[in-house]
Amino acid sequence: MATHTPDEKLLLKRAIDKARQADRNCYPTATRFMTPEEAAIVAAAPELYGYPFITDGGYPDAERRIFLFLPSYMPVDTPPEQVFPQEDQPLSFLRIENTAGAPLTHRDYLGALMALGISRDMTGDILIEDGSATLICLREILPFLLQNFTKAGACTLRLEEIQRAGFVPPQPQGKELTGTVAALRLDALAALAFRLSREEIKRCIAHGTLSCNHRQAEKGDVLLQPGDLLSLRGHGRARLLSVGGESRKGRLFVTFFVYL
Repeated sequence: MATHTPDEKLLLKRAIDKARQADRNCYPTATRFMTPEEAAIVAAAPELYGYPFITDGGYPDAERRIFLFLPSYMPVDTPPEQVFPQEDQPLSFLRIENTAGAPLTHRDYLGALMALGISRDMTGDILIEDGSATLICLREILPFLLQNFTKAGACTLRLEEIQRAGFVPPQPQGKELTGTVAALRLDALAALAFRLSREEIKRCIAHGTLSCNHRQAEKGDVLLQPGDLLSLRGHGRARLLSVGGESRKGRLFVTFFVYL
């Protein structure tokens, strides 16, 4: 059984409380934002077995996400934006215009939010564009942000709430990689995705630098499936997109999206 830190135990307790609340009241509940590592811990918790949930970060490739625990009558393929009625939607989308025109970084925006006393689990991804940004946050802090989030560094900000339907998520930067493997083992797929040998991947696993779905890989013979995300320290990330047919030699065709 995994040993959790006090912070992780508190995270799990809060998630379990939300799951039981949704089950008891027959109405969905939402957590605060979690990092990918935190979300992986919650998703694997045996205490949550049998409680239906989905995650939502505002767009498909969001890094920081909330858990939406569903009542038993709601299918788990329900789109996140349809889980709650409009008046109870847990996420808000905030368009931020930098009126000074000076370039601002992710750190600048995040530092300004922290200076206002906003805890990190109240905000999701901060997406930077030329002269502007989009902040995904919990709806409960939206009024406070609209009134108080007026500066980042020396730059004055202009804020506007936008509707989820009007939010255009960024396209992930990367390229597709196709190859063949003898089996859908983690070590074989990681070797292909990161262009390393199987022996090098085994050493990475031993050193704790390879992760699968944001959890440290411990064994190379774990079987993967489309959608799984591999991360290798110093080499980046790659997502298994699809598994095709077999080659004449019985090897499986696979396609990755390798992030830049």
